[in-house]
Amino acid sequence: EVHINKDLIEWVSNLVRATRSGSSEVKYVNEWVRWGAGPRAGQAMILTAKARALLSGRFAVTQDDIQHVAYPVLRHRILMNFKAESEGITSDSVTKHLLGNIEIKKAL
Repeated sequence: EVHINKDLIEWVSNLVRATRSGSSEVKYVNEWVRWGAGPRAGQAMILTAKARALLSGRFAVTQDDIQHVAYPVLRHRILMNFKAESEGITSDSVTKHLLGNIEIKKAL
């Protein structure tokens, strides 16, 4: 079994939740996203991160694993609005912004 820390699970949940415009506190998302990722995106991100860790010979998921799989997992799950499409803003741009701005909250 491949282990994933609870802090990373919470981070994935926060990342996916932040993709949803209107419910997001991230102004960037509210400006460019029409429809964000659903709960299955988080499940897919965790499973693919576990697979990546295992293929790398590790039995624990790292932050790097999640960052690596976030783009292909979220790419087709984030629908951009017309303004974003007209200005060339992509779902990968949103993912990059979220990865850089949503922090992992460490348990005490």
